Amino acid sequence: MPLQPDDDFRTTASLETLRKRANILAEIRLFFHQRHYWEVETPLLSSESVIDEHLEPFCVPMNADGGTKRYLQTSPELAMKRLLASGADRIYQICKAFRKEEQGALHNPEFTMLEWYACGETEQEQIDFTEALIQHLFAQTERVLPTRFKRLTYEEAFRETLGVSIFDLSLDQLQELGRSHGIGFATSTIEEKAGLQTTEQSERDNWLNLLLTEKVEPFLKEQQAVFLYNYPASQAALAKITETDSRTANRFELYLDGLEICNGYDELTSAEELENRCRDQNRLRQTNGSEVLPQPKRFLAAMKNGLPPCSGVALGVDRLVMLLLGCQSIREVLTFPYEQA
Repeated sequence: MPLQPDDDFRTTASLETLRKRANILAEIRLFFHQRHYWEVETPLLSSESVIDEHLEPFCVPMNADGGTKRYLQTSPELAMKRLLASGADRIYQICKAFRKEEQGALHNPEFTMLEWYACGETEQEQIDFTEALIQHLFAQTERVLPTRFKRLTYEEAFRETLGVSIFDLSLDQLQELGRSHGIGFATSTIEEKAGLQTTEQSERDNWLNLLLTEKVEPFLKEQQAVFLYNYPASQAALAKITETDSRTANRFELYLDGLEICNGYDELTSAEELENRCRDQNRLRQTNGSEVLPQPKRFLAAMKNGLPPCSGVALGVDRLVMLLLGCQSIREVLTFPYEQA
């Protein structure tokens, strides 16, 4: 039932749901503790932020003239990797993360993130670990998941749904493929980009993301639980490029009922490559009209000191709780969403 004006102070989640959410968080902590991970806390306000074309951090002026700024973290990634470079081995964190312009049934600008890292473990080992965590949590509900989650490469998922080898297609061919399936970008979106100098690779990724959303994700929903891995190298973020195929990155995502739940990497350890990627992402941000973010100097220093081989995963807790409890919107599992905070 929608809240009435006089009830605006009330939580959008029932108290019973919030109790169940608390139990889920306790169960997550126990799961990690039993597997020898230890919990850490890192700053939410930092002078550095993950530099990503698609992530918009909140900027907080720290004095009257705005000369000193801090960023609310879009992810605890940078600080947690600084801990790994300092000697930590298996760590996890449950914290708040913040992203501008993300609001809706599946998004809230302030949300809860579960993020973890393990030294000496590969992307595939983290896929197995993630499956074990999800199976453990769902085993305590009435939901039944497949005994083993399906695993598909990005290429295989596109081939099964669209019948093409996606990495072999040019930008023009991707656009034609989209149009042949009745999808494309709205005129208003094109107009908004007028005057902005986009790269061919950026446009290619836009079309890949559109095809993924419109055509591939409905297929993934049918699989109920599926890992998608070997993403395009242009979408590597901070993952390593696959040694056997330079077109792909050691990155995976887990989809439950067609909903993306987590993002995992075989983590990039080269400081030089990190600097290049940060510059590239800032160039893309500038062409898109977004703020150019400062180079993460402390993170770069940690990388140069030596980030050990490791893998990591970032998981959206609100979405997971929503699925575990059979809810249709994350508003149903939050105390006070953005518009009521």
